[in-house]
This record gives sequence, structure tokens and C-alpha cells, in this order.
Amino acid sequence: MAFKVFFIALQLIFVSQLALMAQTHSPSRLERALSEIAPPKPEPPVVEPVVKEPEEEKFNPVEHLSGDKSHKSYRWDHGGRNYHDHLAFRTKPEYNRAILKLRSKGIRIGSTFRYGDWGYHGLGLAFDVPGSNVPWGQEVAQSQQIRKILRLD
Repeated sequence: MAFKVFFIALQLIFVSQLALMAQTHSPSRLERALSEIAPPKPEPPVVEPVVKEPEEEKFNPVEHLSGDKSHKSYRWDHGGRNYHDHLAFRTKPEYNRAILKLRSKGIRIGSTFRYGDWGYHGLGLAFDVPGSNVPWGQEVAQSQQIRKILRLD
């Protein structure tokens, strides 16, 4: 601490001497003296834009159930009049990211937390995307779009 105070006092004395010198000598001599003692101004660092790797946006649901008969996520009770995609995640942050990602693409989320549900809905880690979001007959296309957005395949 004492060294810091001493160093600041020394700087103040030096600057006052330079100011006195500026009054009595030519400006070019002052500029020369300053250039010898002052460190050059550092150039600002080049900041490159952060580019997310595609793997960062990939999701890894614990459960993915769908009414799409052509996909491995098919389950009979998620098709027909009850067509919906069910997605469950291990963590709340991944669950929230998935919802935000789908909403940002215009996909409406249906059922989320269900009190008394013994599965992931009861834990607040699952949500459904209802087939009623799209016209009848386009449910499979919506399921494909969900998988594409969340990079599930």
C-alpha cells in the first residue's frame, strides 16, 4: 500500500514537472518527453462473434412419444384423435430451452405441468405439442418439424 501511494505521488510530481516544462519549453520537446515515458495505447482486442456449434442446439429428451407411425417415437395412444408429441427432459434448463426453441418457431405448446401426474408431467419436466396446432392431416408434418427444430433424429 505504501508503495502504491509513493508511486502515485511520484507520478503527480512528474506530471507537474512536465506541465512546468510545457510552459517554458517548446511543445515538441514536451511531446518527445511524453512519448518516451508514456506506454503506447493498446489496440482494442479483436472480438470475434461467438458462433454456436450445432451440437449446442441438439436436445436429448428422456422420452419422445409421437403419433407418427413412420418414426421410432410412435406410440399408439399418441395418435388418431389424441395425436400429440410428448417430450420429457432430464433437467429443467433443457426443458425450458426446448419450449423456447419451439415457441420461437411458432409452435404452440400444450400440456406442461400436471398436478398428480406420476410421470414427467408431474415433475414439471415434460410437455405436449398437440396435433390440433395444425389442420387435420398435417400432424405428421408437425412432428417432423419438431424433430428437425430440436435435432432429435
